[in-house]
Parts: sequence; structure tokens; C-alpha cells
Amino acid sequence: MLRLLALLLCGAVALAEDAPPLKSCPAECSKHGNCGDNGECMCPFGRTGQACETDFLAPCRLGPDSPATCDFTHPQSCECVRRCREYGCPTVGTNGTKTCHWQIGEDDIVGCFERPGVQPDQQYSAVPEKKEAAKYFASSKAGAAEVERSVALVSQAGKYEALPPSECSQKCNGRGKCIKAGGAWTASCACFSGYSGKACAVEDTNNCPLNCLGRGKCSDGFCHCNPPYFSLGCSRQKVYPPIVDLARISPVNFKIYMYELPTQLAYDVAAPSSPEAADTHIAHKKFIEHLLMSNVRTEDPAEANLFFVPALSWAYAGNQLNSRHLDLVIDHINSSYPFWNRTGGKDHFFWLTNDRGACALTGLAQPAIKLTHFGLHTRNGSVEGWDPASIVDHEFGCHHPLRDVVMPPHDSSLLPLIGNSRQLTVDDIISKKSKLFYFSGSVSDNPQDSGNTTQQLKLLVNEWRDRQIVFDTKEDVDESRLRSSKFCLAVYGSSFGVRLLRCMFAGSVPVVIQEHVVQPFEELLPYETFSLRLSNAKLPELREILRDITDAQYRKLQEGMVRYRDALHWDVMAGGRAFDYTIAALRRRFLNFKSLYY
Repeated sequence: MLRLLALLLCGAVALAEDAPPLKSCPAECSKHGNCGDNGECMCPFGRTGQACETDFLAPCRLGPDSPATCDFTHPQSCECVRRCREYGCPTVGTNGTKTCHWQIGEDDIVGCFERPGVQPDQQYSAVPEKKEAAKYFASSKAGAAEVERSVALVSQAGKYEALPPSECSQKCNGRGKCIKAGGAWTASCACFSGYSGKACAVEDTNNCPLNCLGRGKCSDGFCHCNPPYFSLGCSRQKVYPPIVDLARISPVNFKIYMYELPTQLAYDVAAPSSPEAADTHIAHKKFIEHLLMSNVRTEDPAEANLFFVPALSWAYAGNQLNSRHLDLVIDHINSSYPFWNRTGGKDHFFWLTNDRGACALTGLAQPAIKLTHFGLHTRNGSVEGWDPASIVDHEFGCHHPLRDVVMPPHDSSLLPLIGNSRQLTVDDIISKKSKLFYFSGSVSDNPQDSGNTTQQLKLLVNEWRDRQIVFDTKEDVDESRLRSSKFCLAVYGSSFGVRLLRCMFAGSVPVVIQEHVVQPFEELLPYETFSLRLSNAKLPELREILRDITDAQYRKLQEGMVRYRDALHWDVMAGGRAFDYTIAALRRRFLNFKSLYY
């Protein structure tokens, strides 16, 4: 036995000794970038070259000191549009193929401009002054027709008119576009992501992860770290060789390695007035911030149980899943690290925060663990009202329950509900109840929305005319009415929703009617202790089911909600434990992987 152990240890040492020597970055790397894994100089968005020496997206700045943006919701310089397309089609991977992962600007519906006689790098994207020499084009395509200034500067089907910076307050401080909305009398600033205020003068203190931990300078969402620090938030300082050493993977101490991805492949490219401002799609950012400082994270990939790929897919597609982007990221890590091929990606995980999660996912990311907000699970691809073609995997649907994880979304607008509920005891919560059931929201004619639940319930409610049933299709959700109801309806819409969270945070027991849909952390949380789960077939009996619940049973459900509500939100300062439950769920997925369940 001792001889065998010695041989195993020697094998482990031999593997470590066989590791290639660590590569070093070019000497000039620290001028603009950070020296990271594999001697790769990690560049700010828009810079390229071995030492980030080339300001490739210079024409996409409003001026020399402005952020570079590839935003085609408003007119840019024609040179900027051309470079953005090239920047969005990098050559990576072992076969050196060029793949495009940006869909921005492909339809060429926005005009562009150029300044005659100006060098390409100085063709900045600030709209020219009216008296400034400039040419205007209907689009950036080669041979596009030259048009009048007024035609080229109108964007988004006439909703906005792009204006020179001088027509806005303080020229928007070079941190936003000067625009005038259709019908408006005055101009206003459309600030770039991370900036706000009338003149975009206010920089979001969270524009960079962890505010760079005081180890570097935050610039346009990129931490330019003081050596030897690097990584998101300047959270790392040591580089390890990318070797496969199975002897160093602990079966007890669960560890996650997060890949370092270049900004050309993964960067928060959100445009001004991005829908991300609603923040229901940014739970991945909360997870990353927690992971960066967690003991679960390892800087040494050889000891990792799971590998996190921070692809930032929401930034590249919004609600439309972009499988090309994920393929490109995987091609990069596959050519730079040896770990993906070891398992075919089964011990890697991605966040997909788009509305329908992995429903439309194709390509290389399919075998990996997906963290999504929508757990539609069906074996035949048939869901009432859904087009079968919208679900790629007809064996498991959008969610493999032994591999994937359904995550609670982040919605800061719900946090006041938690704060108010914390001030109340269970007795206080119960004493406020005066109605049996509550729902507020629109009801679509399309049965795809809510899985035909709200459509059927609307007909029943009109038939019942029960004063204890509140079913409001005209007003927004009202906290006081929600708190006064013993139960509330938790359905999905055309995709994931926040009704489950809203019900729990406001102290109204959720009645979950979501056929085929797995709920957040369902394998970890005892949903039967704080919610009811019904199918559409039980809707005609809804009133009887709810009224048959005794006071003692209802109190138990309320106690369950108080016990588990913090599992479903991300705000640690308010007691949120979603990150802890995420790690527990991922650890369970690692065990499932080792047990060959998927």
C-alpha cells in the first residue's frame, strides 16, 4: 500500500515537473494592459497587439480621451463601423479561422459620416458640427449612397437625432452621445454604460468589479492593475502553469477556476440606454463579484473541480442567445488551456441570463453546465403554445435537471419588499391578510405566455365573481394588495419571471403553476414547505384547494418563506444567500458529473 502511494505521489510530482515554463508578457504590457495567464497581455476594450500597443477602435471614441464604443443605435464614423465589425470577427483557435460573434450593426440601418482628409485613427465618432467639412452616408457598406446630413443623423426609425457634442450640457463630458428624441425641444445626453447624470459626469463606483480593490485604476469597465495584479477586479497576482494534474483535485475541498478572457471576446459592451439597466439580467455580475473574493475560487486550474467561463453572453445578444459568441470563447480556451478537451466541457459552466436560457443553444457549449433563469424541462419538446422549433434539445428541453442549474434573477426593485418584511413577525404578516388570492399583470391571447395558465384562470375568475380573488389585468403590482393576500400566483411569462420572488419577499405564499418548469434551486430548497405547486388541470379547483388549507398549515408555509426567502436574492447586505446556494448547486453538479449522471 505504501509502495503504491509513493508511486502515485511520484507520478504527481512528475506531472508537475513536466509543466512547461511560465511565459512572460512583453515589457510594454503594463503601459496599457495587465500581464495574465500564459504570458498573455490582457488589453482594455478596443486595444490590440502583443502589448496592447494598437488603439484599434480609436475611431469609435468621441475624442482621444473618450471610451471606445461599438454602439450602432446612434450614427458613428464610417471608419468606426468598419473597425467594429473587424474587431468583432477575431481569428482565434487552433485552426486560425475567423469567426464573427457580434450582431451589432449587421443590418446597416444607421447612417455614418467621415471627415475628408483626416487620418483613419482620427476619424472620431463625435457628430461633426454643422459647418464642419464632412460627408454623410446612408450606411457603412461599401458603395453606400451619400445622403444629406439630416438623413444620416436620424437613428432608430426616426426616434432619435444625433447631434454634435456642443449642443449638449458640458458636451456630455465625452462619456455619452448628444441626441434629441423625436418631438423633443431640447437635446440630452445618452450616457455610456457606467456613467450617468445630466452631462454623464457621474461615474458608477461599480463600473469595475470590486472597484479594482484599490490595486489599479478603473477605466471604462476595465481595471488597469498595478503589477503583479491582474484579472477582474485586480483579484489575482499569481500565475500557475495550465497543466492537467488529476492528483491535485481534492474530493473534499471544492474549487472553481475562472478563465481569464480577453476583452475582445468577453466584455460588457452594453450600449447607452441598454435594457440591462432594468438589471433583471445581471445576476451573473453578482455571482462574479462574490466568486472573486470567495475561498471557493482557485487561481491554480490544476486543482479545480469545475471551470467557470465568464463569457458575458448577455452583452453580446441580449435576449437572443448568441451561440456563435460562445463557440468563439470555447475555441479560445480550448486552444489556450488543456481542460475543456479533458471532459468535453462537462466540468465547465456558463451563465446564460437571456430570457429563455438555453432553449435555443446550439454548438460547442451544449455539454457544459448552464446557469439560467428559465428551467423549461420537457422530453418531447411539446409545451402548450410553444413552437417546437424554438427548443433545440428535444430530449431535455431547455434544462437538464442533473446538469444545469436554475438561478434566481437579480431585481433590485424587489429589495424594498425584503426590507419591509424583515420588520414583521410571522404573526404580523398573517394579521394583514384580508384576501385569499392575488394576481396582477397583463394576460396575452397567446397561450405561450404563462403556459396558458393566466388565460384559463381569467375565464374562471370571470365565472366565479369571488370577492376574495383579486385578478387585475390593468394595474401594476401593488405591494399593499400583495401583502393583504394569503396566496399569490407565480407564473412565467413568455420566459422567466420574478413573480415567485415577489410573492415570497412580500409574504404572500406563492402558488406556482408552471408546467414543465424547474424552479430556482429546486433540488436544494424544500418548496413544499413555503409554496403550493399546481397544474393547469387543477385551476377549476383553485378556490377549494386554498380554502382547505388550515390556519396551522398556513402558518407553517409562512414560517417556511421566512426561513428560505434569502436563498433567492443576491444582496448580501440584506441577508441574501443566493451565492451560497449557487455554490452548493454547482458542487452537486460536480458530483453528478463524477457519477456519470450526464
